[in-house]
Amino acid sequence: MMTQNQAVTLPVELHDMILSALLRLDGKSARPLSSVCHHWRMQLYKSIFADIHLDQLTAIPFSRLLAGSFSCLAILPSVRNLHLNTNGQRPWSDTDIVIIKHLLVQFALRTNLSSLALSDVDGAGKYQLDITSLSLPSFSSVNTVKLCRIIFKEPSSFRKLFALFPAVKHVEFNGILCPWSNEHWSELPPGEFALNLVVYSASSHRTNIQWTLTDPIASIKMEDLCSLGQLTTADMPTLLRQIGPALRELDVDFQPELMHGLLLDSVVNALDLSAARFLRRIRLGSSTHVLSCMHWVPNVLYGLSAVNNPSLKVLAIRFASSRQFHLDRPFLRFLTRGLCKRQYSAVRKIHFIAHHDCPFDQCTERAITQSIQAELPHYHKQGLVRITFCAREDESDDSVGRSA
Repeated sequence: MMTQNQAVTLPVELHDMILSALLRLDGKSARPLSSVCHHWRMQLYKSIFADIHLDQLTAIPFSRLLAGSFSCLAILPSVRNLHLNTNGQRPWSDTDIVIIKHLLVQFALRTNLSSLALSDVDGAGKYQLDITSLSLPSFSSVNTVKLCRIIFKEPSSFRKLFALFPAVKHVEFNGILCPWSNEHWSELPPGEFALNLVVYSASSHRTNIQWTLTDPIASIKMEDLCSLGQLTTADMPTLLRQIGPALRELDVDFQPELMHGLLLDSVVNALDLSAARFLRRIRLGSSTHVLSCMHWVPNVLYGLSAVNNPSLKVLAIRFASSRQFHLDRPFLRFLTRGLCKRQYSAVRKIHFIAHHDCPFDQCTERAITQSIQAELPHYHKQGLVRITFCAREDESDDSVGRSA
């Protein structure tokens, strides 16, 4: 029998379950709950301070919060992800810069940061802060670095920045500009990184890159990956051979207005996929051209058939739909002959995406559907052919359009 003076001790796991349930019921109850016991207070700190967003407005209040030795020692070990945005609402004062630098030093020395994101650190904005004025310390524990809308005036600035992150394994770029150089492509270790490139605005050549490393950052010339939107046809074969073993998806979208005088044949010939042995998905075509005007699409597929690639699962072809689709049937026959090669035996979906200007009649849709199914009977019977009709402005291959 329990006496009055005996305390009830609950397992730590039960404490955490109770705390999580209370926070789900009332997210604003964190302050009174932190007074229950030391364990609850530490758990709340881990939840509240795991992600810190610092900018010109929040830096001073957060610095005041850390002014007490108890608060500093309790809060900083809980921080895992730091996002620093230096696009100021007013001119940056010397006091602002000193506080930001002091906070960065504390984060580097007293936390186990795993992710650091820098936004608008160096750009053309009136109140943006130059990265050189920050004197970033070394972050030995950071394994993910995210950079957004930053301009590097010299390639050396880029290298010096990443020298501060010796443990980095994952890098994300969005809108990064850096002086272009291509003399180091041969130094990249083939197949030792995975690259996912999306150009959000082709006219400004801004890129978003996610890059996962298997080797320390110091062993790779990363300045070459800052401006992939500026690649020329001469650079492309080397790039594709280098990333080929790690390439899983490829999207080739033909937009004549962005060719800037380049010949289409020269661009297609530059698509060297000889090293793309593990390519799983490829999407080719254009929302503004009918199939018969895209002879380069079968040419790319015939070139890919020379690669011993049993991994290709999805082939998607985008095109502009037409009431005279019967003129495109020779294209489909040529395509069918290419798909008969054994290298395409593992394909599990052939997706035709027909873009049209609204309104569009169902008779034309039915004619297109019947033509494709008639020219690819083997794949149609196996249920591998998918046909989607969508508005021209919808650029997604998994669009909200109608499927046949």
